[in-house]
Amino acid sequence: MKEYRICLSLIFVVPGARVRVAADWGKLRAGDELVVSRLDGPGLVVSHQNEKEELWIPASLVPNLSISRAWSFRPSKVDSNKDIVQPQERSPERKGPPTVLASSNLIRATAGEDVRISVEIANIEAATVTWKKEDEKEDRVIREGDRYRLKQAAGFLYLEIVRCRHSDSGIYRCYVEHETGSCWTEVSLFIAGGIGSTWARVVGPTKIEVDWECPGLDSYSIECRTAPSQNWVPMTMDVKNPPTILELPPGASYSFRVIGKNGNITSPSAEVALTGFEDNVSWETEQFIGRYLELDVLGKGRFATVRRARDKGTGQEVALKQTARHKQPRSLTRAEYDLLASSHHGNIIRAFALFENAPRPGMDTIVLELVRGPTLFVYLSKKTDYTEDMATKYASQLLSALQWLHRRNRAHLDVKPENVLVDQDSGVVKLIDLGEAVRGPVDEVVPPADLEFAAPELVLGKPTGTCTDMWAAGVFIYVLLSGVSPFLDDSVEETTANILKCDFCFPNEYFEAISNEAKDLLGRLLCLHGEERATAEAALTSPWFKAPASAAISSTRLAEFTERRAHSSKSRQDRNDRFYT
Repeated sequence: MKEYRICLSLIFVVPGARVRVAADWGKLRAGDELVVSRLDGPGLVVSHQNEKEELWIPASLVPNLSISRAWSFRPSKVDSNKDIVQPQERSPERKGPPTVLASSNLIRATAGEDVRISVEIANIEAATVTWKKEDEKEDRVIREGDRYRLKQAAGFLYLEIVRCRHSDSGIYRCYVEHETGSCWTEVSLFIAGGIGSTWARVVGPTKIEVDWECPGLDSYSIECRTAPSQNWVPMTMDVKNPPTILELPPGASYSFRVIGKNGNITSPSAEVALTGFEDNVSWETEQFIGRYLELDVLGKGRFATVRRARDKGTGQEVALKQTARHKQPRSLTRAEYDLLASSHHGNIIRAFALFENAPRPGMDTIVLELVRGPTLFVYLSKKTDYTEDMATKYASQLLSALQWLHRRNRAHLDVKPENVLVDQDSGVVKLIDLGEAVRGPVDEVVPPADLEFAAPELVLGKPTGTCTDMWAAGVFIYVLLSGVSPFLDDSVEETTANILKCDFCFPNEYFEAISNEAKDLLGRLLCLHGEERATAEAALTSPWFKAPASAAISSTRLAEFTERRAHSSKSRQDRNDRFYT
């Protein structure tokens, strides 16, 4: 049996030790005697003697002389089956007529994909919503059914188009009418490819739905090919309109093509497999396996593994965020997907689809856009140097992403270098991993996932909010400008103390050439009390983003920073793998 220990200034604390806390913290009061259950990150999981409820406390709250006795234990698995967090800071309820808050100008998709058009409109309660598609003569009203799904949630209005076609390209308008007033907005949809395409999907144990786009005809015939055969066999004749459902024997994989009266033949569909199983789990698993070819692993976190994959039908490369349900319940994965799918912000990762129980039962997968580049810090550390002006451009993109979240009363709560990627061709920053934004509950005491970027309230187990992100953004920008961490010290205890005292400075060795405007912004972000920190919106008005700053920043220190983080991350992941297995 392994014995896990944490060293507090050369005095060891092991599971079973009795300790006294030095200060009030959460539900605890100074002098309370607790029993140590286990080490967890930069702190301890403890409980009152003879009580089952466990709490997390930072190691710095345990003075050395309070340690009594200890013995071994076996760590238990973390219970991550938590409720979804609702927005953490409520802004005053708006009154008045419906008002457009946000919508996309242009959405691009590939034929055969499912598309979601979303608009954000305030005061939509009891309002009448109408979606229309622009037509040459008169706009066509879109109604629920067939390939269209109309949804409404949390101030967002959605139009979902299933298996979109080239003919779905065009301008879509959303009209909202209420007795207090009305508003409307429009979104352009562009569908690439699709003319002459065929799609197939499993809809039952022995049923496959075939859809196609080959305009200008009123009668078609469908042919089928059973793998591995290359022979096409006629299935139905004189089909009027797509889609159509075919009954086929289970236990085989099929592809389809459609022939028009004029002899034109559509391109074959991707293969789909019929298993014959009666449960939805098998269907969705087969759908996923039939559509995506999994490639290499891009990264691993506490709850999920991210893989690169290729869409077999379109050839598009995507990222798959896969989460086992024993680590995170389906409801949280669904909530994260809904949040990402509603975002059309250029600096927040996009979600394309959610597959439940795929690629195998007990695992859920979010299909994400693939960012073609590394983390921002890794990208910059490979350069000889970069300028302060470049830093302003990257920092403003991060703050813009946080502003989008915060306006919707969501906090990211895990802003750190590993969650800020950059497209190395365009220079666009992408904020990823919004899992903590939907995890909860808010007032639950949890250890900081990353002490180096943790705000004081997170270290102390106090309620978090959007201000917590602003502290992490401040640490991020500090490292971006200097290559060193503002609060990191030789031990967990010293780092924790630095954070709780807000003890940082601007050494000339690192900041001599950095502008005063940058230092002023950092001073407004790295404030001990959350209410004193600048909001994302206020931070973006900083003079730092307007005044040119040409100071050169050596990438050497940033390279050392990223190398240290990579090594410590691997060590943490190794521990997590052993813990969750």
